[in-house]
Formats: sequence, structure tokens, C-alpha cells
Amino acid sequence: MTQIVGEELARQFIKGVFEGDGSLLLYPKSNRYRFQIVGTIELLTEIQNRLVAYIGLSKTKIHCQNSESNHYLMQYSGCFQVPKIAEWIYKDSKWHLDRKYKVYRKMVKLC
Repeated sequence: MTQIVGEELARQFIKGVFEGDGSLLLYPKSNRYRFQIVGTIELLTEIQNRLVAYIGLSKTKIHCQNSESNHYLMQYSGCFQVPKIAEWIYKDSKWHLDRKYKVYRKMVKLC
């Protein structure tokens, strides 16, 4: 596997994985927020390590969805962690998936 070096490249890579295989969920009536990505255990472990290193998150459990196919889910929730992740991912973003970016902008206004 190719090593991704530096925060900027890591952020762009994680944004790409998130926009392809992730979700940003907003439940404004209950004040709940969730960020999640599905992928292999190796990919999610590396993404989580970068989130811990670059934005100071705590590790969260990576849930097995199907061990036979190496399919896992990493998720963070809450009004503190989720906006922090989304803000880091979309920092100075010129290219992004509008559908997910709109949820992020709405979240910023509510938190």
C-alpha cells in the first residue's frame, strides 16, 4: 500500500473516501450528529489514526459488518466530534460532493 504523507494529502484522501463510502447524518430535532465511513479494517484503522493525530479525536470502536468480506464501519457521533471532523475535511475545500457538503453547512449553523 502506498504511504500517504502529510496532513493535507491525508485530509484530501479521507475526504474522498468519506464522500464515496461515508455518511454525515444530522438529526436536528434530537440534536444528534453522526459521521461514518465503511471500508476494510486496515483502511478504517489508518483513517482513525489520522483523525486522532491531526484533530485530536479519541479512538472509537470499529464495528464489524461482515468479517468474511472484511467490511467494517467506523462512526463518531455528537455535537463536538462530528462538526470537528467535517470542518477539518472541508477546510478550504474547492471540490466536494454537494449533497454531503450541504449537510455539513447545515450542521455548522445548528451546533
